[in-house]
Amino acid sequence: MAYTQTDKMTNLYRRVATSFFPEFIVPIDADELIQSPSKESFINSLQNIPKNGIGLYPWKTYIPEPTNTSHLLSNFKYRRKKENPQYFKIILRASV
Repeated sequence: MAYTQTDKMTNLYRRVATSFFPEFIVPIDADELIQSPSKESFINSLQNIPKNGIGLYPWKTYIPEPTNTSHLLSNFKYRRKKENPQYFKIILRASV
C-alpha cells in the first residue's frame, strides 16, 4: 500500500474542520517549527489571510547538530543560507 500524504492530509483537514470548526489550520509536522518575532506578530500575520484563503509561510531548513542529543531544540543551530528553491507551508483560514 502506497503512502499518499495528500490523501491523508485532506482527510485530516476535513475531519478537523468539521469537528472543531477552527478559524485557522496550520498543518505542520512534529519536526517543523514556526518562527516569528512574537506571538502578536504571528497572530497579526494570520489576520492578514483572507477568509476562505490560504497564507504562505516560508520554509526554513535547519540542519541538526549530530553531536548534541541532549535537547532537541538546541540542535537547531544551523540552517541553509539560502533556500533554493524557496518552499512554503500553507495556513488555511476558514470563513467563520
